[in-house]
Amino acid sequence: MARMTATVILFADIFMMGASTMCGARENPQEPAMFAGSIDFNAGWEWRHGGEKVWRAVDLPHDFMFESPWDEKAVHSQRVFKPIGEAFYRKTFAYDPTWEGRRVILDFGGIMFFGDVRINGKKVAETEYGYLGFETDVTDRLKKEGLNVVEVWAKVEGGPNGSRWYTGGGLYRGVTMKVVGTKRIARHGVSVKTKDETVFVEVELDGFRGERGDYEIVAESEGVRTSAPVTKGDNRRRFAVALPPFEMKGAARWSPESPNLHVLVVTVSEKGGAVVDRVKTRFGLRA
Repeated sequence: MARMTATVILFADIFMMGASTMCGARENPQEPAMFAGSIDFNAGWEWRHGGEKVWRAVDLPHDFMFESPWDEKAVHSQRVFKPIGEAFYRKTFAYDPTWEGRRVILDFGGIMFFGDVRINGKKVAETEYGYLGFETDVTDRLKKEGLNVVEVWAKVEGGPNGSRWYTGGGLYRGVTMKVVGTKRIARHGVSVKTKDETVFVEVELDGFRGERGDYEIVAESEGVRTSAPVTKGDNRRRFAVALPPFEMKGAARWSPESPNLHVLVVTVSEKGGAVVDRVKTRFGLRA
């Protein structure tokens, strides 16, 4: 039976090309209080190998293959003589009343190699490629009373002709909980490119379907700013808005010897009103 794969989004930091590009991380501002921001979800997990019954405490990231014994007779030698297999992870957490009216999203940096995610026994996401992260909206699966349980299954497969020397297995990258509004900047939704001292910003929006001019995007770095209205109201759940380029005259340049970076703050607001979402990202101007 074909597996339904969760949407995965490629995230690459590119510095060594003609333009530098980085994607943003959500800020946790002190005001307004509506921003619950990102919550580190790496502590307090349990795990076990497939076939085992005893759960062991673990903090992420975790590679279950690393803890497996060496096996010089292993058929799958591309795994550095580590036996392939599967592992299970779980974590409990309580619902926070401050999440009411917002969306709760779990962002997985990567599950090696195949993975399923369940919330309170219900499958909410899966992946078939461990090098790509993904996010899943778990809001409608959460219980407001008692503890919620997130469970993850991870499996590493392969054959004797595989090309990978060692991949590791399991929740080998971090997990973040994001509490956001129904309208937000998309996952890794801020793209920054530079050419000399000119900065080009593109912002991908999520949840603005059909909006026409009621919101504004502002990007600012070191006192220089650019802005654009959200006027592309169409039927897509996600779409990108390119902001007018701006100049950063005399700004410190990035090089391997002096890796200077600058902070860009991107804010989406109702026109003349409340802030909807805000993201910070770093970028460099290549020397």
